[in-house]
Amino acid sequence: MEVLSTDSLEKRIFSIVVLLAAIMGFLAGLINIFSGNPMREIFLCLALLLVGVVFYTASVRFDRDKYLRIPLILIILAIAGVAWITNQGSQGDVPFFVFLLFALCLIIFRSPYNFILLVVYSATLMGLLLLEYIIPSAIDPYSSEQHRALDVALNLFICLAISTTLSYLVVQEYKKERILNDILHKQTLKDKSALEQAMADIKLLEGILSVCSFCKKIRDDNNEWNKMETYISKHSGVEFSHGLCPDCGKEHYPDYLK
Repeated sequence: MEVLSTDSLEKRIFSIVVLLAAIMGFLAGLINIFSGNPMREIFLCLALLLVGVVFYTASVRFDRDKYLRIPLILIILAIAGVAWITNQGSQGDVPFFVFLLFALCLIIFRSPYNFILLVVYSATLMGLLLLEYIIPSAIDPYSSEQHRALDVALNLFICLAISTTLSYLVVQEYKKERILNDILHKQTLKDKSALEQAMADIKLLEGILSVCSFCKKIRDDNNEWNKMETYISKHSGVEFSHGLCPDCGKEHYPDYLK
């Protein structure tokens, strides 16, 4: 039987996102080494890997995910901005990662924070495109067209794999959340039924009871007089047994108790 996590859905999804970011940084670093890219590209990938590991640890072990969402997106956006400049801008592989970042914004943030970050994201993207258009010399090209094609193809594969994995894991978390909600709903209905049954079994004595001053019988709503034991048992479910107290024993059976 599968054990459902007690962590919130938002925390679980955030942990998935930062873990995939770390994996993405690791794989991109391997590709940069394989493609013979400059060390600065490898350092950027290592930075993404480090951010993913640190944020994942802070989320899973210290429950700090709610404080790390905005810093995570801003840091990844900064890394993507630097990589945009050093990898031939819109002609390189970075646009794939930028669009993947767009998906992350939609997944891990709720309104209005997702809207604010999307504005920042859009402004950053437009700024990079304007920089590339106005000052083309600020964008570093690849060493050759073959090098660019290889790097773009490999990183496109990584982005597709990460986005597919992300979609699958997020859908699985939502399925788990739905199962948990169904379990809680069924338990709530069960508890409600048990409470209603318990309330139906409880009989309360309320109001003023009319008691005979001599025989101590109680008059009910039908003006019938009932023995006190009968009335209380009927309205409360209490059962009586009879004994003999010491005072009555002395009064009624004085010789027996000597």
